[in-house]
Amino acid sequence: MMTDLKYRTEIDGLRALAIISVVIYHFFPHIMPSGFLGVDIFFVISGYLITNHFISLQKNNTRNSLRIFYSRRIKRLFPALFVFFTITTLVLTNIFLNSDINRYASSLVAAKTFWSNFYFWRDGGYFGTSDQLKPLLHIWSLSVEEQFYILYPTFILISIWIRKKLEIPISYLIFILTILSFILWIYLHHIGGANPAFFLLPTRAWQFGLGGFLVFMNLKSNTSKSYTANVILIISILAIFFGLIFSTDEIIQTIIVSLGATFFIYSSFKSKVPLLWIFQNIITVWIGRISYSLYLYHWPIAVIIIYYYIGSPPFFISVIGVALSIILGYLSYKYIETPFRRHFTLANSILLILICSLISLGAIKFTNQNTSENFVEKWSMTNGSNYRCPVSSYYLYGTSSRACVIEEGLKSKPTIAIFGNSHAQMYAPLIAEAIKNKGYRGILIPMSGCLPTVKLNRAVNCIDIANNTLNSLLDDKSIKHVFLSMTWYRDNYTNISGKLFGTDELVGAIINTINQLKMSGKSVSVMSPIAIPNFPIASELPRKFKFNHLSLIDIKEKTYIDRKIFNSKFDNINNELKKFLGDNYIEVFDDLCDSNHCYFAKDEVMYFADSDHLSQYSLKSLYKTQDQIKRILDNLPKK
Repeated sequence: MMTDLKYRTEIDGLRALAIISVVIYHFFPHIMPSGFLGVDIFFVISGYLITNHFISLQKNNTRNSLRIFYSRRIKRLFPALFVFFTITTLVLTNIFLNSDINRYASSLVAAKTFWSNFYFWRDGGYFGTSDQLKPLLHIWSLSVEEQFYILYPTFILISIWIRKKLEIPISYLIFILTILSFILWIYLHHIGGANPAFFLLPTRAWQFGLGGFLVFMNLKSNTSKSYTANVILIISILAIFFGLIFSTDEIIQTIIVSLGATFFIYSSFKSKVPLLWIFQNIITVWIGRISYSLYLYHWPIAVIIIYYYIGSPPFFISVIGVALSIILGYLSYKYIETPFRRHFTLANSILLILICSLISLGAIKFTNQNTSENFVEKWSMTNGSNYRCPVSSYYLYGTSSRACVIEEGLKSKPTIAIFGNSHAQMYAPLIAEAIKNKGYRGILIPMSGCLPTVKLNRAVNCIDIANNTLNSLLDDKSIKHVFLSMTWYRDNYTNISGKLFGTDELVGAIINTINQLKMSGKSVSVMSPIAIPNFPIASELPRKFKFNHLSLIDIKEKTYIDRKIFNSKFDNINNELKKFLGDNYIEVFDDLCDSNHCYFAKDEVMYFADSDHLSQYSLKSLYKTQDQIKRILDNLPKK
């Protein structure tokens, strides 16, 4: 077992590669489209170092190992982190709209309590504010790490006890933990739960486990060159670069990068390959040492740039952003990280944390009390129609899909399904309220961006997803009525062979789905197309007004489109589906359009939360749609 805590320069070099890939991805995403996987490298490194560190403490000081471990973690991470929170808060309160400051404040609380991975998981996806406008989004990974630091030492202590009592090696238990976590990660991806698989510790523990398992392998340095180690090192480096640079299947890339980092740590200890110079030179090692602070500061800087430029900033501005990130990262490392880790006590660290927290709170309070908003800025307060089932209500639906029960308080068996992509989730609060009032119970069957059609879909893989999900729904004899909902704005759709078709052919695919559902004994309703802004209107227009990019008159002209434009695009679809479904075709557009215009905002109220999803206010104002849903439920066979 390896418990030698001798400093390894190449691990700092690996850290440098990880942080460089993340920074490039955030500032220049087209250059390194998979650079976000640098975080996965950090997880593997943490698993190795923390396991090695804690077991070494155990060998030297069993009684105080936990106290020493947590004290060192706090001094290592918290001072720089809470100073970062304070600086970021002071800057953002002078730049952000009030509504964005309030959202930031919520994420700040989650970040300070190391719960931000859960926060951003539940806030993310289709309905939350754009990820590009969340300055603390990157803290999700630190929350995962902190949760790991809290739980993992206890796991190691239990493993040590099991080893003594049952003579089961600790490495075996870490291996089991790694395998179970990996299976859970794969399973969630399989049923469309990519977001929880990405954000949560149980589905990330396998990466920490890979690093931890290395501690129990023979990593003793060999003075003679090891041919095997050299080969493994070269392959691991190539694997890491392949995974970071090229964009293929996310699951495969994640595995490649994680295993690449694991075998790099394993083989670099023995190898003498000249390629190691890339990871051991003075510049690379220096970047690795400041990687934590650099990671903290780079993303809020990128967000501020995007916030001001309303999209992709000029290249040279992004370059300046990277340079500023490095400068702030270095200053934080030199004047906060290093002194508190080496020279200050735990009490000093806690005092700094308290002071920083008070300053952050004061800045937010002062901003909220001393600013005013016009109606354009109030648009940015618009909340999405974010229907999120409780985690406990999700379950495996069929063999490869998932569903969740809505209105859990009711004891009746679910008889109504809401089926589709993000727009099914968008309408779910409206439909859920209606079925509750009628005494029914329902389920939501989301499909991760895919349409509920099997003949045509947005991509070839979506056809498989839709087919599997539809088959599960067809087999569900308890479901008597299905609400279909989907996005409509797309020029081309594909069949299983990859051949492209236009929007008109989509109607046939929808009718095919409806007919299959009817043949299984279910009635069907379809939510109609609606006019959408096609840009993040609730966020973008207020920012353009704040930074004087557009006048008030210009902004108002972007809050509607001519009704004729909408009709020309969707009249054929609306007429055909209306003819086919009759009153079961729910013409939502009638609530958002008059004879001349289709509105995105009206009477100083924003109807859309983002580029194509209705706001919570909109759902409450869809009176014709509400009445139609009620009539459909009234006409269902009595329970």
